Amino acid sequence: DALFNYGKLLYEQGGGHFNEAINVLKRYMALYPSSARFSDARKLLIAAYYNSHNYADAYDALKSMPNPDGDALLALQKIAYFNGLQSYSQGELDTAEASFQESLSSSSNAKYSALASFWLGEIAYARGDSRSALQRYRNFLTRAPRGSEEALMAQYNVGYCHFNNEELEDAGEAFLKFLNSRSRRDSFRADALNRVGDVHYSSRRFDAAIK
Repeated sequence: DALFNYGKLLYEQGGGHFNEAINVLKRYMALYPSSARFSDARKLLIAAYYNSHNYADAYDALKSMPNPDGDALLALQKIAYFNGLQSYSQGELDTAEASFQESLSSSSNAKYSALASFWLGEIAYARGDSRSALQRYRNFLTRAPRGSEEALMAQYNVGYCHFNNEELEDAGEAFLKFLNSRSRRDSFRADALNRVGDVHYSSRRFDAAIK
């Protein structure tokens, strides 16, 4: 009881105590696998992993749960998504893709299903597969909150998928949707304007291209 409560207390203190909580809770689970509090200890352990951004170990702990309930499945979808983001930022595209696929396959939370589809589009685009990327972005846009940063960037990315596939009129339409929805004056807006100019130029609409 003392060991369990010590681990719980460390978790509740948060901050720099999550790693200590993880060590104590893992020790408790190893020593007392038949304890009535084993399930509670595992939930605290998963939460400690999550809050310390150790998504890979949180994922493994969740996957080892027998008969996970709805809360556990929701946590798995969320942790799989963040594990995918972490792997993507480290350039581990295969690991990221597997994590995003798992998050997408769960329908527990529509937000993470949609976001997983967006990042799967990013992975496909990074690999040079504009056709698959375009489908992923479209799937995302059917569920994405209007006006969200990801939705705007997906529209921008749709423009590039069409542009790379030499579907220039479709590309111009996508870039214009991006420009009409995003007023921030940054490099993305400048680039989208440049691409719309390219589309007009390729169609010999020179006045529009110059503008």
